[in-house]
Amino acid sequence: MKIAWNLPWASAASRWIRNLRQNFLWIAGGGASAGLILMSCATGGRALVNTPSIPGASFVGSETCKECHGDILSNFHDRTHGKIITTGNKGLERGCEACHGPGSKHAESGGDKSLIKKGTSNCIACHQDVNARFNMASHHPIKEGAMDCTSCHDHHGDKRTTLSSTTRLCTSCHQDKQGPHVFEHPPVAENCTNCHNPHGSPIRKMLTASQPMLCLQCHSIAQNRHGHNAAGNGGGATVSGAALRNCTSCHGSIHGSTTDQHLRY
Repeated sequence: MKIAWNLPWASAASRWIRNLRQNFLWIAGGGASAGLILMSCATGGRALVNTPSIPGASFVGSETCKECHGDILSNFHDRTHGKIITTGNKGLERGCEACHGPGSKHAESGGDKSLIKKGTSNCIACHQDVNARFNMASHHPIKEGAMDCTSCHDHHGDKRTTLSSTTRLCTSCHQDKQGPHVFEHPPVAENCTNCHNPHGSPIRKMLTASQPMLCLQCHSIAQNRHGHNAAGNGGGATVSGAALRNCTSCHGSIHGSTTDQHLRY
């Protein structure tokens, strides 16, 4: 049986169904938005974590920590980790103990560091995406024990850093890459993470992409080099595929040079 949708009653029914569907979408969308706003008001700018456990210890509050660690706590509340709140107890803000665990035994012992949680294992409990990178083929030697997260990060400070401070941090260890150079490579001088992922990468030397794709994100192959002449007809010197697969085969001073503007040596 076919319905004659061209009849007046059918047209009115169609409009009523369409309006009902639109009203439902508005109500559902408004409810979802209100829920997100309420969650934002409750937890905005904060991270929610499970507090580490210390056998036999209880929470004493950051004021107790301040008796010895006043220099750290003077501005800690405004720092990134100072905004952490914990699960349970209506999202109670634990301050120092959100990361280090309940501190009663640590305080009673006069500061025994074995009675609090600390170190890389403490960091990766939350930063699991970073921990996954430590297991990639090319990584900083965190899991080997040669360094830990605090070798680079100030966990009591703020995560925001200037571009210059990022490069300065890297070159404090990688001093052979430190400038200034007569011929700078701009992304190197700006920020090492333009090319490298400092936590780890499946690509050698912790590069964010393999050569030549990493280089070609900024550089095109010049028309008068790499096997092309000015007319672009391939009349120049032939360059092997091996050279094009690895830019640094020729451009060995990729971090900067004192003698060559093309960073070859």
